[in-house]
Amino acid sequence: MQMKTTNKQKFHFPVGYQSFHKKQLFNFQLNRPYSFGYARFADMKEVGQKIKTFTDWKKEMLLLAEKATADERFMNAAFYYRAAEFYTISTDPEKEVLYDKFIELFNKAFKKDEIEKHKVDDCLIKGEAFKKCDWLAVVSEKDIPKKEIYIELKGNDVSYALEQLTASIEKLSNDLKAKKLGYIICTRSPLSAAEIQIKTKQVLHSHSLMLRVKTIKHTETIEKLIADLTD
Repeated sequence: MQMKTTNKQKFHFPVGYQSFHKKQLFNFQLNRPYSFGYARFADMKEVGQKIKTFTDWKKEMLLLAEKATADERFMNAAFYYRAAEFYTISTDPEKEVLYDKFIELFNKAFKKDEIEKHKVDDCLIKGEAFKKCDWLAVVSEKDIPKKEIYIELKGNDVSYALEQLTASIEKLSNDLKAKKLGYIICTRSPLSAAEIQIKTKQVLHSHSLMLRVKTIKHTETIEKLIADLTD
């Protein structure tokens, strides 16, 4: 399945880890959307000086999102809403509203991009003898490194899911400059956070793969998975 158009969304991938906040927890989360080119440096610097608590985080991110929406910077707005949702507790009814706003603005921002969605298992890679992930999404844009997003939906065997992702990269990726993201969605992970961190560093070194592991009961569409890259 492919969706191709012209006049695509423009963004770049900044290099380096920035000092947006003195606390590592907040600084890491401010660097995440910025490092993917989804947030402006000035915006992250501004809120980094204002945020003291999780309540501040949500308030300041919503203000950024509203300002970006008013300026028709829909990509920025989408990921600022996503950031606001990130630290909203699961029992807060506003959490789902914020996530839906993220999806709405993400689709609005990237509707003109060239996005290819491929079913990998028994399509791009056939046969039970081969390890392969479930989905591959490719985002292409002129003069910007291609983005390959490998997605595996798994029960609880995260280690095997990772083998499926790396095997798919070895078989399908032929662009050394492409930015590679691996997304494992599992219902339960037997691995500790420290073990996942070790594996994340290993695959970054071996396959240039930026790994994300999300433990949820998966009910999203493939479009929402592709949108939800900062998780």
